[in-house]
This record gives sequence, C-alpha cells and structure tokens, in this order.
Amino acid sequence: MKRVLVYTDGGEGASPNCVAMVMDSLDKALPSLGHTYSVQTTTSEEIITGDWMNDSRLLVMPGGKDLPYVKELEGQGNDNIRQFVSAGGAYLGLCAGGYYGCAYVEFAVGDPSMEVVGPRELKFFPGIGRGPHFPGFDYKSNAGARAVPIAMEHTADSSLSVFYNGGGTFVPFEMEKGGYEVLAGYENSEPCIVQCNCGEGKVVLSGVHFEASAKMLKSCYPGDRYIAKLLPEIEKFEKQRQTLFSNIIKLLVT
Repeated sequence: MKRVLVYTDGGEGASPNCVAMVMDSLDKALPSLGHTYSVQTTTSEEIITGDWMNDSRLLVMPGGKDLPYVKELEGQGNDNIRQFVSAGGAYLGLCAGGYYGCAYVEFAVGDPSMEVVGPRELKFFPGIGRGPHFPGFDYKSNAGARAVPIAMEHTADSSLSVFYNGGGTFVPFEMEKGGYEVLAGYENSEPCIVQCNCGEGKVVLSGVHFEASAKMLKSCYPGDRYIAKLLPEIEKFEKQRQTLFSNIIKLLVT
C-alpha cells in the first residue's frame, strides 16, 4: 500500500493543528477518490534517510514556520524531496509549506520581529513566495486569521471562502514565463494556489488553508474568539471546500 505522508516536527515548524487538519481532510478525501493509501506522519529523519521514497505517493508540508523546515531538511532532505517528485511523486505545500516550495521567500519584509528573506532549495515555483498577503498576522495569536474569498481558474462553480492565516502569493521571477499554472487567486487576482512542474511529478503550493474545515478549526482552537468569528463563513462553503481539496488530491495522486 502506498503512503501519503504529512511532515511533522513536534511543533517547531509544522503546526500540530495544521497537521491535524490536513490529516483529517486526507482521511476523508482519499477513500472518496477510490484510492487505498495509508495516511501517516513523517519526520526529517525519515526524509533524510530516503527510505520513504519508494513506497510513498505524496508528501504534504503543512502550515507553521518555514525556517525550521530549512534547518532540518537543508541539503540531503531537500535533495530527496526533489528526487522523489522528479521521479513521479507529488508534493503539496500549505501556507508555510507553500512558501518552502518556492525558489525565494519574502515574508514580513521590514518587520524586525518577523522578517524572513532568503532562497529555498526545493525551487518548485520559479519565483518568490511573498507575504503575508493580508495585514495583521501574529505568531502569538490568531488575530490575523481570516475567511478569505478565492476564485478558482477554469471552474464553473468558482468562488468560495477558505481559512487564511499568514499565507502569501506567488510572484514569478521576471525571466520565468512558464513552469507553473495558477489554479486559484485572491480577490485581486494575485495567485494563491499554483501547480508547478518538476520532472515526472506534480506539485501544488497554496497560500490559503483549503484543508481546514470549520469543524476542525473549532476542534483545534476551542474557545478562540478570532477563529470563532470566521466559522460561519467557512462553514457556508464546506461543500465547495471539500470538492476543492478532493480535486487537488486527485490531481496529485493520479
């Protein structure tokens, strides 16, 4: 049985809540697609050994902080991820995992307490992961969290609201005109979900948390007043969110 792996590191980089939300959505989406995959967590140690590469179909890098991903995976870990995808595997990067899949990161530029700027080794997206797209992000609370409208490309039922908390947009380098496709954009049309080319494999990077259901947000953040005010809007689009998540997983694993 092939595995779908969700990266975790005890909360240093990968948010435990983000891990829980993506695993919940995977558990629901994969059976509905008719696939028999085992959904498991993985660590930097396993990524670096490379033992996972032959029996896995998809690696998910969840939300959190991308600098710990750099610390743990720089060098051999990232080499293995790129080799896995190039050979026909798949990578899904959500929020921090989306930034991490870009060639360069520009996060909170000019803010001495949060600024993160620098190159990244995976380079799936030929450009910059730039954010936060919306103001107000706060590492210590969910004060900057939002339910944001996004518009899907090439889809008749194209509009929905999804959970957002610090994600970015994808800005291609000027010399790069190809190598990716926009799957969805924010209201101002700046890309929030992109599909990237890498050898025989598939990559999707997202600045929004389309894996997050209202039910799981309520469960993961009990009593959080910032989250509570977003739940009605997110719940209103739950069917569309499930369809979006399932469609992207189908794209990645088939």
